[in-house]
Amino acid sequence: MASYSVHTAYQNVGAKTITTAGNHEFTADRPTKVHGTDAGPTPIEYLLGSIGACFGATASILARRMDNLEIEKFDVDVSGETTVFPDKSSKISKINIIVDCKTNLSSDEQQNFVEEVIHRCTVHKTLEDAVEMAIEIKR
Repeated sequence: MASYSVHTAYQNVGAKTITTAGNHEFTADRPTKVHGTDAGPTPIEYLLGSIGACFGATASILARRMDNLEIEKFDVDVSGETTVFPDKSSKISKINIIVDCKTNLSSDEQQNFVEEVIHRCTVHKTLEDAVEMAIEIKR
């Protein structure tokens, strides 16, 4: 079992935060039109990006286990739709994912490969029961 830990500190400038994860730091913020400084992606963009990043990392892991698999392209586009409630709170109500994968596998084998990536992706598996997701696999 893996364990993960990060630390986030608000910078008292706009909505800017700096998160430390191991030896890495990343900045999150909000656009200036909503009182941020636009110093980095929004937390929601990081959440959506984590899905694509986890798909890519999972594809890499699975590809290393397969003989003769060559990934020419593995692109993931993720978008989210939000619902805003009367009290001004909000949530991501739907996530749309498009996977564009090109390999040297047959069409059916490639489809199975992408489906296995989706199945094994930790971030997707964590969110799949909490948020409606639509996934399109380009052929």
